[in-house]
Amino acid sequence: MAVLEQKIINNTKLKFSKHCIGQKWEIVDANMLYELTALIIMAQSIHAKNILRGLNNGADVYSDDDLKEESISKLSIPEGLTDKQKTGHISHRDGLLFEAISWIAATQDTTQNVLIRDPHVIATQQGLDGLMIELGDNKEVKNVTIFEDKCGGDARSKFRDDILPFFLEVHENKNRRHLISTANALLEKVYEDTEVPRAAQAIFSHQTRNYRAGLVIKAEQDNKDGRKAIFKNYENIKNLDPSNRIAGTLVIDNDLRVWFQNFAENVTSIIRAM
Repeated sequence: MAVLEQKIINNTKLKFSKHCIGQKWEIVDANMLYELTALIIMAQSIHAKNILRGLNNGADVYSDDDLKEESISKLSIPEGLTDKQKTGHISHRDGLLFEAISWIAATQDTTQNVLIRDPHVIATQQGLDGLMIELGDNKEVKNVTIFEDKCGGDARSKFRDDILPFFLEVHENKNRRHLISTANALLEKVYEDTEVPRAAQAIFSHQTRNYRAGLVIKAEQDNKDGRKAIFKNYENIKNLDPSNRIAGTLVIDNDLRVWFQNFAENVTSIIRAM
């Protein structure tokens, strides 16, 4: 694998609303992004994380023909599908790739005191898109960031109808099983088993809570008014500072499906070469 020499994705902070803080994700090193995404699809996020944190020790990536073909199948569109089935398959694949991009954008700015859940490796996996826990000097939970990423269709509709309702449920401590199980799995890495339940209680405190919505937007929406319209009503998540509501965006200057098809083909080529 290549050695990281610069950021893979620039994360520019934007202010377009008094209710949230914006992040604009811009790809700087596409080739490295393909390589890291290939590792994620091959269920080896630990390698990607080490590279992003400058900790790569030259360990070999596990790879054989069966693993390669299994991984490539997650990026391929099977033959013989109806148009409806094909559309659904493409949508799931693109969502899987976007979740990897979102995870890379978050992980590259973290250190060892930040625990971050690995991205999904199967497009239909349910649960949280991402969870990040920042620990203090004494291993106390300082910040908890819940990710939800959506790719495809109208960005405003995705935020209004999918992301915001999910965040509101979490904020009201409803439907908590995925949050609890994910947090426990992360905290087990740094706490004794008997200490995990106590530490996990902090994830339900609004004092530590952040929400991070990730969306793919069109170039014509890449302005103050466009972003404000997309993330309207973010303030419905009450009792938070605006900085705790994060509006992340990847700007696509091409047809979304064409862009992700090209992305998938490049990642597939990397996997074949491993």
